[in-house]
Amino acid sequence: MNLAQFDSCCSALPQSEMVIQWMGSHVWKVGGKVFAIGVPSAETPDAPCPFTIKTDEMAFGFLREETGVGPAPHLPRGNWLRFGEDCQIDAGDLAGYIERSHALIVAALPKAKRAELGMLAN
Repeated sequence: MNLAQFDSCCSALPQSEMVIQWMGSHVWKVGGKVFAIGVPSAETPDAPCPFTIKTDEMAFGFLREETGVGPAPHLPRGNWLRFGEDCQIDAGDLAGYIERSHALIVAALPKAKRAELGMLAN
């Protein structure tokens, strides 16, 4: 997944916003909380983009066994994984994991914040 694909996936999620911070990283947030961080490639725009997302405990356990996936070095707690340039996971599956990261962050927001964003579960 390159940076444009990563950004497209993140921008399609409800109430998501991107800021550029941490040395040019594309930091995606919902309700002011980070759900995904993409790092631009130094090579070409089409090069694979390393990114970091939040996972649930079960996914953290099995995904970190995949090639190119490991615990996020700057987020040691909370089941954050870094997907590197050499990640072999299908782009469609990666998009699903990004969507799940967004959902995990939304679920952890205070009820008032979710209401403000129009994201209360029915």
